[in-house]
Amino acid sequence: METELRKYARYSRALKCLLVLSGVWPDFHPVIQPMLGCFAVFVCSLTAMATLNFSIHHITNFVVMTKSLTIAIGLCLSTIKIVVCLRHHDGLVYLNSSLTASFDADNQNKSFRRFTLAKVNIFANLFYTLTIAVGLATGMGVVFLILALLHGKYVMVWPSIFPFSYEPGGRVYWILLLVELSANIFAWAVPSGVDSVFGWYTMQICGEFRVLAHKFQNLKTSENYQDDLKECLERHYALMKSGEVLQDVFGFLAIMVAVTSAVIQCMLIFQAIQVFQQLSFGMMILIFAFITLKHVQAFIYAWYGQLIADESEDCIEAMYCAQWAGSGDIRFMSDVLMVLSQKPMVFRAKGCMSLKMDMFIKVLNTSVSYYFLLQTLDEGLQS
Repeated sequence: METELRKYARYSRALKCLLVLSGVWPDFHPVIQPMLGCFAVFVCSLTAMATLNFSIHHITNFVVMTKSLTIAIGLCLSTIKIVVCLRHHDGLVYLNSSLTASFDADNQNKSFRRFTLAKVNIFANLFYTLTIAVGLATGMGVVFLILALLHGKYVMVWPSIFPFSYEPGGRVYWILLLVELSANIFAWAVPSGVDSVFGWYTMQICGEFRVLAHKFQNLKTSENYQDDLKECLERHYALMKSGEVLQDVFGFLAIMVAVTSAVIQCMLIFQAIQVFQQLSFGMMILIFAFITLKHVQAFIYAWYGQLIADESEDCIEAMYCAQWAGSGDIRFMSDVLMVLSQKPMVFRAKGCMSLKMDMFIKVLNTSVSYYFLLQTLDEGLQS
């Protein structure tokens, strides 16, 4: 498992770099981190308002309007993610000090690595896929900007209209361009980092559940059984507490990702179908990257929630495979039955939505429904 351990270390370092860049990693500098987070909120919200203003000015042209509205929604979501992470700073600190610390300690035990690192390749590959997809979506805007500047056209990174006039190529233009470029960097770092750190914590919870299941299965009646059972109960309590904190931090974000993924996917499909023959190769890459991004985001939130539920249930079921039933020790059996009375962990986003794979299917179905609604509205405007 040495290869998996090294991959986990690389995956963790890359993820932490993105979170530091986003201004939301709680273990970074106590002054620079919140200042960077506030700066990210400012530039992302300012750019989002400018792109939203562009959408309002072109509301009669559905293709143009949906293009800029897609970007505005993405920037608004990035802003919300930063604000939520800053607000739940203490929750992230708790997860790092409790869950991550326990996971790293178990990784030091070579016999536990087959449990903790069982799916590290899948989690790492999803992280890299998401990072590349977001990088393509945001990077194409910079490519179009450079090409326009080379031809003497002073445009912005994204279609935007600010509530004041300025001279193209003047000082104000370059300041606003710097703001949009900064927002573009955060639009890459924030979704890649925040969505992936949810997966990072999910991998740790699932790994700890597998370690706990192994300990439950090897729980035997002996003179030291009370100490062993106490350790299992403490681990189980810590995992349930970490799950509650994880739901508190990422519950609202999961709802926002599900809703915005459905809306943005339908807008992207609408754009691609309406102007398919006019699309350049660069625009095809951009739309493909955006659609891939939204599919991956919706999938990972649903899959991570499903994994937590499955591993928690498997952990409880592991107790039934232990040797407690035929031990003959009444006190031992009653203690184990108390543990079996615990319900499996189910990730509920703010108590109104369970994160399971059927959520991903619902997002896809909703995006198709929204597409037909957009098409109907567009036909009504044209007629």
